[in-house]
Amino acid sequence: MKRFGLAMLMVLGLGVSTVLAEEKKNPADADGDGKVSKQEFMDREASKAQKDGKEFNAAAAEKKFAKTDRDGNGFLEGEELVKKPKTPHSPEIPPAPASEAPANE
Repeated sequence: MKRFGLAMLMVLGLGVSTVLAEEKKNPADADGDGKVSKQEFMDREASKAQKDGKEFNAAAAEKKFAKTDRDGNGFLEGEELVKKPKTPHSPEIPPAPASEAPANE
């Protein structure tokens, strides 16, 4: 039944990734309100650094939060919580100039 619901959302053009993000609790969301505050994000980054035996870099974490908080509201929520798959960057190939375009005969 869950697949049917997701399929319907896709047919309706609704954000499936947002629904999936809401279904899965983010471990950084300490208070369970469905969004990650800047403090929750910083605490999670510090905890990850300690677990990995690394020094916590607050400035880098602040920069990462600001980049991820695309709407600038001070919280990570919805689409901001969905990890995008990393893909290699491939430059777009520009169209051929009109003088090189094949003629329609």
